[in-house]
Amino acid sequence: MVRYLETFFRYRLLLLAPVALILLVSGAVIVAQPVVYTASTRLWVDKPVLGPDDSNPYISPAAQQASSLQELTYTRYFTVRVARRGPLAGYLASQPVAPRGLSWFKSKLLGRDTSARRPSPEEVDGMAYDIVSKNVAVYAVGPQIVQIDFLYGDARVASGTAQAVVDQFLDETLTSRKARSQVVSDFYAGQVKSAQDALAAADQAVNQYLAAHPELRAPNAVPDARLVQLQRADQQARDSVSSLQSKVDSAKLDHAALSAPGASGMRLLDPAGVPAQPGVSIRLAVQALGAGLGLGVLVLVLGLLALTLADRTVRRPEEVEHALGLRLAGWVPYLPPRAP
Repeated sequence: MVRYLETFFRYRLLLLAPVALILLVSGAVIVAQPVVYTASTRLWVDKPVLGPDDSNPYISPAAQQASSLQELTYTRYFTVRVARRGPLAGYLASQPVAPRGLSWFKSKLLGRDTSARRPSPEEVDGMAYDIVSKNVAVYAVGPQIVQIDFLYGDARVASGTAQAVVDQFLDETLTSRKARSQVVSDFYAGQVKSAQDALAAADQAVNQYLAAHPELRAPNAVPDARLVQLQRADQQARDSVSSLQSKVDSAKLDHAALSAPGASGMRLLDPAGVPAQPGVSIRLAVQALGAGLGLGVLVLVLGLLALTLADRTVRRPEEVEHALGLRLAGWVPYLPPRAP
């Protein structure tokens, strides 16, 4: 370890120069990047006001919704709808595109047109997916507040797309809950139909037994075990129909209530405004500086190892025997000259 430190201090300028150069190049890359505008919006998140509360008690409502929204931004289904709902799709469709790099070279070899053209709808959807999935950041800034940031080079497009992300997420949440309540309603409606059939059969069994034994209709008739059993089954079927019907009514009420404002359990606090000042992507800056620093440290370590291994200079008495294979008879310490 001491030899490595000696080598570093002996060649410190040589070793640090590549690190400084790499960091300088990383900074130049960041400065050369086009400016971006960051549009932000915030949501207030409550626990579900309708249906069962199946949320995790150990995770805040904001963290749960932020995780759901972030996962949606990685899907083509959601990102394409966000782009079409906001101004992003129209903006991309109006920007001419031309082949670049290998595509341009391949088009030249095949004799195809390399001039700029308007993108097709499929290409617009692909570009929208790439942009939204990479440029949307969702995180919880409190137990009940979710912030959504969208970065883009056009301020109005950034603002409109950030708002479209929120609106589409609220619609998806309501649609999902409406579908779930409809499934519940349909399921219990089928159960009610089966229970009503069972009740009709139980009523018929009681009536048939009373028709066969009319003496049991008298108020002072001797209790009959078979009749009591049939009447008990009939009452159970009636209670089952009543219970299932109440569940159907509750599911229908929930489905109707989901059309009311705030039924999703979320409401918009801060709409996305048009950002006034551009900036540089913090994510890009961190990635560029991190990559530059990592590469610089790697070059420093490799250079230090190479210089240390290539240095055959003997600096200590104990190194003589190892280097020359001879036993050391004595040594004279270095004494700095004294001032007269």
